[in-house]
Amino acid sequence: MKNKNLVLKVDNQSVQHTRYLNKIIGTIDLKNLAKLINAVGLEANPRKSKVCNTTDQIRDTLEYNPAMFKYSSKGLLVSSSECHKLERGRLNLTYNNESIEGILDGGHNTLACGLSILEMIGFSDNKVSKIKKWDEFIGFWKEVFTEKSFEKIDQAQGDPEKDPEAFAQLPIEIIYPTEEGYDRFEENIYFISAARNNNTALSVTTRSNHKHYYDALKKVLDEYVSNKITWKDNEETGHKQPIKSQEIIALSLIPLMTLQKEGLLPEKLEKINPVSLYSSKGKCVQIFDNFIKLMNPANEEGREPTGDEITQNLESNELIMSAFEKMFVIPELEDFIVVNFPKAYNKTGKKFGKCPKVQRYSLTEKGPEFTNRKQKTQYYGNSSEYKYPKGFYTPIVASLSALMHVKNNRVEWRVSDPKAFLEDNLDSILSSYLKFMSSHNADPQVIGKSAYSYEVIEEAINKLLQ
Repeated sequence: MKNKNLVLKVDNQSVQHTRYLNKIIGTIDLKNLAKLINAVGLEANPRKSKVCNTTDQIRDTLEYNPAMFKYSSKGLLVSSSECHKLERGRLNLTYNNESIEGILDGGHNTLACGLSILEMIGFSDNKVSKIKKWDEFIGFWKEVFTEKSFEKIDQAQGDPEKDPEAFAQLPIEIIYPTEEGYDRFEENIYFISAARNNNTALSVTTRSNHKHYYDALKKVLDEYVSNKITWKDNEETGHKQPIKSQEIIALSLIPLMTLQKEGLLPEKLEKINPVSLYSSKGKCVQIFDNFIKLMNPANEEGREPTGDEITQNLESNELIMSAFEKMFVIPELEDFIVVNFPKAYNKTGKKFGKCPKVQRYSLTEKGPEFTNRKQKTQYYGNSSEYKYPKGFYTPIVASLSALMHVKNNRVEWRVSDPKAFLEDNLDSILSSYLKFMSSHNADPQVIGKSAYSYEVIEEAINKLLQ
């Protein structure tokens, strides 16, 4: 590698000196991590990272609790042959030997953050999810990352002073030789690199689960669904397709939206936007956790309630528990919608298989519009003829809140059997919605993120129930 210089902005700097090595400790944001990826990649790391449980946990923390990322992650260990301090917290790093200079430890962090950055700058989850190994990632990165990408990262990160809870920073250690230690630098780097361990990051849902935030919800779920959910990081459910806890937590906001319409949620709780069920599972988790906190405040002495006290408090609240109890059937209703939505679409005379990003299951037909893998619904594994984006059906699922109301201090269904109601009325409910889809070229991103999608379905349900 030719002599290369990189200017890196490192916040919260502190310095350690020894006879042969100096070390600067601090934090960097995702923009500066992107600079590091561009400059050195993982050439100095003894192992190349790959997508696994660790990278999933790191990305969960980035999405669901970015402000805590610098505390829950060991971050990166970076080496450089020379390091010079500049103004405004910037460091000028020099790289001469790619085998010992660069990112020595933190490969999973680098890969996970890099994948999240790709999504931040506009590349779809579908493209990013296909990347499984570092070489695949860095090849794609070099193809698509440009100078304009840095501007997009700035826009996505936001202003740390205005919204610090949404701003992620990564711990970083930068080691470089003293004048006396230059001749021993390579030896020391190999020793340090071999001694370092892999990084892990604890997801926000695992922490909240440990605090018993979800215990009351767990108790009302169908046992089959509950046993498939990974409430803890690295938890093995025994199912080939486990359900992330974020998915069920997001669904649980549907009955809470019914309480929201009646003004029965805590005043300080952020308003639940049904679009979040599609666009941001992290926001859904945040709202649910804040709801639990507001329902279980500290006592007069400032003591936070224990996990058992939180669960007992929720279970003694008939209104809240009646809302949670609707979660026994909502996953089944989602699976029903996933299977039957394409059928309703085809009844309009158009072919659902021609919609963008839709694939139909077939063992004989070939092409991008077909898949040879049998499709199963997320919760009960029902067979589905199509593989298609969540943006098409999430507005329908979220609008199930229109099938509920508050009666006698309980959340109740407005119909005797919600699944039978959908079986009898799904075509009618979706009439205006399908026209809206057609007018927007059946773009799942546009459909899923449009407030009108949710409003038109809710309006149709309300008309049927008048």
